[in-house]
Amino acid sequence: MESGDVEQSLLPKLSDSNKRNSLQRRKSIHHEIFSRSLEHNDQPRNGDEASHQRVVVKQVSFRKVFVVLATYLGGGTLCFFLVGDQINGKKTNGIVDAIYFCVVTMTTVGYGDLVPNSIGAKLLACAYVFTGITLGGMLLSRAADYIVEKQEILLVKAIFMSKKISSGELLRESVAHKLKYKILMTGIVLWVLVVFFLYLAELRAERRQKSLVNRVLSRDLTYSDLEEADLDHDKVVSAAEFVVYKLKEMGKINQEDVSPILDTFYKLDIDQSGNLTEADLVTS
Repeated sequence: MESGDVEQSLLPKLSDSNKRNSLQRRKSIHHEIFSRSLEHNDQPRNGDEASHQRVVVKQVSFRKVFVVLATYLGGGTLCFFLVGDQINGKKTNGIVDAIYFCVVTMTTVGYGDLVPNSIGAKLLACAYVFTGITLGGMLLSRAADYIVEKQEILLVKAIFMSKKISSGELLRESVAHKLKYKILMTGIVLWVLVVFFLYLAELRAERRQKSLVNRVLSRDLTYSDLEEADLDHDKVVSAAEFVVYKLKEMGKINQEDVSPILDTFYKLDIDQSGNLTEADLVTS
């Protein structure tokens, strides 16, 4: 009986200790799983932070553009307000006219209702419109880069949709595609520039050739020209000899082109008459 009571008293203690051990094991397992999940989620968060920083950089650059644009309009309004007496046209209010003239000049519309009538005002308008075109190009470039980058990120996401990649990897892929695009565009621009300058060089050479032709045809003949044009040295220059001489002078042909033809002619001219006849062909 005593041994039975001892066994019954020990059983609850063993069961309690087993429960505590299993509970501790479960807690340790859950803690390990939770820590692994946190480590696994760190990379996307870092990528998200990188993407967030990238977006913030874009927003800051946009702010700079808009601040510069506002400064540009404000400075132009002040300048044209100060030279308002040098602008002719239908005027209403000085400040309103200055703002209106700034916007019209910046957008290169030019309705003609307000026109600068002094050299200083005209130079100011020229400088202002050139600066406006530059700022407009900068703004459009920023907007285009922002849109293209967003589209690149969406495209990379669509390509790698079946794969588990972080935002940082997406940004790296988009940067790589952007670099390839810039290299391609740079090559295209260089090719266009090379073709353009080659065309300019060819056009210049053609103009020089035309000016040389006009100079050759318009200048007076001299005795030395007649002697040089007399290819057969018979003291007489025929029409064919004159044409050959002028072509040589224009640079279209040279003596190396003419000599083989003359040699062939002299071989065919059996009777040395200076002309080719049927008798020469029969004899040859």
